[in-house]
Amino acid sequence: QEIEYLPPPPQTIEVGPAIPAPTVEHVYVPGSWVWRGRYVWRPGVWIGHRPGWVYTPACYRWTPVGYVFVDGYWDYTLGTRGGLFTPV
Repeated sequence: QEIEYLPPPPQTIEVGPAIPAPTVEHVYVPGSWVWRGRYVWRPGVWIGHRPGWVYTPACYRWTPVGYVFVDGYWDYTLGTRGGLFTPV
């Protein structure tokens, strides 16, 4: 898969959830700008919590040739990721 380098994204317009959580087991995923030939706003949503996991929201990472979009994803909690391995 080829990496797509993008122009700087606009400032976020996220203001938090507009409606309360459907249940206490839901977490809010903030909205973000996504590239569709131009930047369009993707609003935030409530999603079901996954026990033992932590959600990392979408973000843009700067590189010398442009920004790279990293979509949101579920990841292990810090305590269950294991240790770093550095050969001596």
